[in-house]
This record gives sequence, C-alpha cells and structure tokens, in this order.
Amino acid sequence: MKAESTKAGSSLVLCFLTDDWQTRVTEGPRSKGETVKFRFGVTATNYGWALTEFRENAPPIMRKHACCLSNLTPLFKTEANLDPFEGIRRCQQALEAIAKKNPNLKPLPTDNRIELAMDFASQIDSAYNTNYALDDDVRERFFGSAEDDTEE
Repeated sequence: MKAESTKAGSSLVLCFLTDDWQTRVTEGPRSKGETVKFRFGVTATNYGWALTEFRENAPPIMRKHACCLSNLTPLFKTEANLDPFEGIRRCQQALEAIAKKNPNLKPLPTDNRIELAMDFASQIDSAYNTNYALDDDVRERFFGSAEDDTEE
C-alpha cells in the first residue's frame, strides 16, 4: 500500500493536476518579463496536504496547505485556475492506485463544479482516511515512514 513517489523537498507528490507544463511571464522585480514553465500538483507533507507549484529548473513552491483534500479542493480553482472536479478526480485516481482500494464514490449532481468537487472530496476523505486532523499517520500510510525518505 506504499506509493512509489516523487520527492519534492520534504514532501511527497500524490499527483500532478496538469499533464503539460504551462507558461507565464513573471512580474517580479528581479526577473521581470522572463517566461516561467510551471505545473501544479498535490503533495503530502508531515502535517497536511499542499497545493504545490512545480517550476522547471527550480525548487517547488507550496502555495496553500490544508488538513484534508476537501479543504484543498476549492484552491484548485482560485490558486491554480484548474477545474476543481478534474483536480480531485486525479487525486482519487492516485489514491486508488496507492491503496489498491476502489470505493464506489458518486458525488451528488449539481450545476456548481466547486460544490460537486467538494462533495466528491469529502467522500474521498472518508473512504481513504486522508484527513490529517482526524486520522493518524496519513502520510506514512500512503508513502511510508519519514525515515524511508532518505536519499541514496
């Protein structure tokens, strides 16, 4: 039930929310006008889930933290400008592959994509026990113990 995972700093990547790298022009004072290639993913830290921005040739940036996936889901739209339902669907597929468990999850039909995604994320939190506030050792159950993360 342990994942073969990608390491991002001190956190482990559950899944990437986009398949392809995206680009944007930076507006910072040091690199104004440069093009940055990036993509978003969900990572597991020791204390919660994180919406992380991965940049090409740079360390990842953890944008937002949450104790459970249902709290992180609305941020897929506000922070990453991605469809929240598709984002949480990718998380569910990654958890299904890791846990070798396929619960029959069906969100309640609604016109609002964020409400649909939040309902689905709540079901995922319950089915896979991914809430750091309620369940012990969430990261260890899916990715192994912190001692296993040493680089060789």
